[in-house]
This record gives sequence, C-alpha cells and structure tokens, in this order.
Amino acid sequence: MSTQCDFCESYEEPRRLKVQQTKSIRIELALSVYGAVAVDNQLEMTTKRTIMENEQMSVELSYQSRQTEKLMSKNT
Repeated sequence: MSTQCDFCESYEEPRRLKVQQTKSIRIELALSVYGAVAVDNQLEMTTKRTIMENEQMSVELSYQSRQTEKLMSKNT
C-alpha cells in the first residue's frame, strides 16, 4: 500500500508543479498587461496635458504678438 501511495505522489508532483507554474505565468501576464494599461493611461494623460499647455501657450503668444504690434505702431 505504501508503494502505491509513493507512486501516486511521484505521479502527482510534476502535475502539481505544472499547475503552480501555470498560475504563476498567468499572474505575471496579468501584471504585465495591467502595467501596460497603466503606462498607456499615463501616456494619454500626459499627451492631453501637453496639448492643453500648448494651446495655452499659443493664446499667450498671440496676445503678446498683438501687444507688440500695438507698441510698434505707437512708436512709429
């Protein structure tokens, strides 16, 4: 009877290891995907912020340009 249990254990061990490895790989993959999504979201937010900053700079530059033209026309 002991021999049969030893056989069962030796048969089940590789199977158990395979299940553990599969779980580990799935967890790593899930974390990798989550990390990629987080980076993607961060990139999207950074891009939106940069676009807003560029629009604000464009408005400011336009204002400064008009003011400069007014000063130049006054001085001539």
